[in-house]
Amino acid sequence: MAKILIAEDEPDIRDLITFTLRFAGHEVIATPNGAEAYEKAKEVIPDLIMMDVRMPRMTGYEACRKMKEIDALKPVPVVFLSAKGQESEVQAGLDAGAVEYILKPFAPDQLTAKVKSLLEKYGTGASGAQAPAGAPSTAPRTPASGPSPSPAPQAPAPQPPTPARPSAPSSAPYTPPPAAPPARPAAPSPQPPRPQPPMPPRPASPPGFQPPAPSQPPGPPRPQPPVPPRPSAPPSRPPFPPGRTSPPPGIRTTPPTPPPRPSNPTDNPDKDKN
Repeated sequence: MAKILIAEDEPDIRDLITFTLRFAGHEVIATPNGAEAYEKAKEVIPDLIMMDVRMPRMTGYEACRKMKEIDALKPVPVVFLSAKGQESEVQAGLDAGAVEYILKPFAPDQLTAKVKSLLEKYGTGASGAQAPAGAPSTAPRTPASGPSPSPAPQAPAPQPPTPARPSAPSSAPYTPPPAAPPARPAAPSPQPPRPQPPMPPRPASPPGFQPPAPSQPPGPPRPQPPVPPRPSAPPSRPPFPPGRTSPPPGIRTTPPTPPPRPSNPTDNPDKDKN
């Protein structure tokens, strides 16, 4: 387990880093800015320092430079966490005294793996911390009689092969595989063309044969007699003789008026009532 100091002004990111490293088994001290991180670093002397670059009161670059002025904090590795990945930003962090520059965002498992590799590389923390010079060694001492000879290693006994585990029978009903479709008959090969008998030569005309004369062209059309004009209808008879505008006496021009129809006794239904 290592003691890790964190300086991050964003509460969500600070809580995420704290939870991730504590879940991995480390002791975490979290601060919200560079000034408090500088004071905590002098107090606790952590095994690893992880800081953001842009923070209030004191930036990560300034805090790192001030930490490297203290002899007890010079061997402590400093890691910057920032979303700015420009080459100038990375170089400025390395010049300030950092050993690593991690870009945001990052996955929790990536952060845990990176912290583990840094602790192993720089020999800090409970797993890789080195005792200062002059400190008493805590390694167990061997007795004066000398070390006892270690027994010779024995070859491992051969293990019988493990039989294959039979697969559990399936509860689904057995379905036979579909039958293969019948083979399609091959197409018949094309038949060769049937030979045609040669045409007999046309017999020559007998001697003295005269071909028929060509038909005469049609002559000019036969002249047709002219059709006489159709006689017109006779003029209508004038209604009055010439020189008169009214009919002569005794000639009716209108049909006579029929005499009145005699009454029929049966036509009057009121007659029977009287």
